[in-house]
Amino acid sequence: MGDERLQGTWAVVAAEMRGKAVPAEAVKDARIVFTDKTMNTIVDGKTVSSFKYKVNAQAKPESIDFEGTEGLFKGQAQPAIFEVSGPEIDPLPKF
Repeated sequence: MGDERLQGTWAVVAAEMRGKAVPAEAVKDARIVFTDKTMNTIVDGKTVSSFKYKVNAQAKPESIDFEGTEGLFKGQAQPAIFEVSGPEIDPLPKF
């Protein structure tokens, strides 16, 4: 299930794909929208990927497991760790 701290719309300030930084110009209009059950990535006003997610707040660091339901990551599991600090969330791939 979701985590109230994550719910809402988040601006993307930096991103990595396949271990490489995504150029700042490519993410300047990107947004991440969390509901209680889904996360959607929106670029230039269009949803480009959707995920179901589950938070494990008892883990230290906290973990979040994504499952792609639409777009580039459809059918893929995406485990990550994250930290919420004030108005920012820092999701990190779990390796």
